[in-house]
Amino acid sequence: MKKKLLALELLSLSIITLCSCHHVMSHEKFIVPTTFDENKQYTISFWAKNDSDQRQVDVYKKAISEFNEYYPNITIELRNFTSYPDIYREVLVNLNTDTAPNVCISYPDNVATYLESENSVVALGDLMKDSNYGLNGSLLKFKPIGEDGIVDSFLHEGIINDEYYTIPYMRSTEALYINKTYVERLGFEIPSVPSWDWLWEVAAKAVEEREGGTSVTSKTDPSKDFKPLIYKSSDNWLIQYLAQANIKYTTKDSDVLLFNDDTTKFLLDLKDKCKNKKYYEVFSNSSHYPGDLINVWDAIFGIDSTAGATWIGFDSPQGASSLGYESFETELTVIPQVDVSNPKMISQGPSICLFNKADSGVVMASWLFAQYLLSDSIQMAYQKTEGYLPVTKSVLNGEEFKNYLNSDEIYPGCKKAKELLLNNLDKTFITPVFNGSADVRSAAGSLINAVSTATNAFQTESAIKDKLYPQAIKNYDLTELYNNTNFDSEIEEDPKEEISSNDMQAWKYILIIGLISVWVGLIAYFIYSFIKKKKQE
Repeated sequence: MKKKLLALELLSLSIITLCSCHHVMSHEKFIVPTTFDENKQYTISFWAKNDSDQRQVDVYKKAISEFNEYYPNITIELRNFTSYPDIYREVLVNLNTDTAPNVCISYPDNVATYLESENSVVALGDLMKDSNYGLNGSLLKFKPIGEDGIVDSFLHEGIINDEYYTIPYMRSTEALYINKTYVERLGFEIPSVPSWDWLWEVAAKAVEEREGGTSVTSKTDPSKDFKPLIYKSSDNWLIQYLAQANIKYTTKDSDVLLFNDDTTKFLLDLKDKCKNKKYYEVFSNSSHYPGDLINVWDAIFGIDSTAGATWIGFDSPQGASSLGYESFETELTVIPQVDVSNPKMISQGPSICLFNKADSGVVMASWLFAQYLLSDSIQMAYQKTEGYLPVTKSVLNGEEFKNYLNSDEIYPGCKKAKELLLNNLDKTFITPVFNGSADVRSAAGSLINAVSTATNAFQTESAIKDKLYPQAIKNYDLTELYNNTNFDSEIEEDPKEEISSNDMQAWKYILIIGLISVWVGLIAYFIYSFIKKKKQE
């Protein structure tokens, strides 16, 4: 019995290990079939993020229910995740065993990494143009989106290696959320396009007041920990600052350029503003969401996604409780700028990708459902759950959406967030997407996190250049992408760092060899046991 249990344990270990090794399976390139059998039964999996928001889950269920009225032969199995990183990790684990989902909500940066498994993600260009089932398909049972039905700038964000691999689902940018009442009591007016200098000036005044033992509201304890600014995304802070300052971050040829003297100066300035002046903190180091502190007067500013507008403000429907605190007016503007005459802000938001399968009919069924997620009914319903902006022109230009923006149904902060992006589409930008761009983004965030602490680390130019940069390059396996690895010191080992992809590659082959040995041993053991049993009979 013990031997059988041992064998089962080894078998389980083998399966888990195989699932852990990704990027080794490839598929034949998907070719759009000439026909789609609408009488055949298909089952497809749909992985989505809902932010623990039941309303979003209900919208997904609504999409499935409505879609099944058109295509009862296609069964959709919904799996919900609470974060995009969770989806990303789970997809990587399942790519190797061909158990990746059929339809998945993802960011283009992540999809670029999935493409390391050849043809694992379906190229959408031919599907989009297909005369029967494309964006303007004549055989679609529901209203087609139309080949020009998606906002052009949103659609083009899905281009990777000169091919469409995603279609947009919702879009957002970042906004500066402001306790307007607080700012005005400090003696400042809010500009339509704030500068970083203006924000830090207000922050200085607020910190001076708090440290003097006073507060603009009698209901706030002036001795309580206070940070004028809470920044939700460390990644976006560095990426957008570099764009505003016209400093190269990456190139479309996958060159990594963020480790430069200008970045160093910016990081040193942030270190001073965090350690010495106590002007800000980042979510990654504090776990404080902007609304957690803004809503109770313990922060003045928050920089967060416009999608998160329902969480920020005194009367926000999903935010931290403001009970017992003085009410205030919330204002939203574009994020602080280096050059207020030329504002720049990032375009972001969830997209949809399809994973390749041996049965082209399954892929076609997946494509039909992916399109339905962009139908007017679903786009309208989902955008009501948060501050996201719909991506189709039919919704954005439709009376229903316009009436919604002017109704009592929408939270005022959410309305401002949607209009902020809608009125500034020409000021948004995206970063180049390539295999490794997700790691570059994470590395950028790690630099901000490293200097945004009250410790003595990374206070000098040499500490940043000789220690922080090399460590980030090593931790995120950027050596091959970085063209100027001419550092003065050796890269130090970090016991907390993740295993790099090169290390994973080496371990993968070691594990595969080990697995083969285990299987050979198991087969030999069962053959031996069978022969021995036969002899005893």
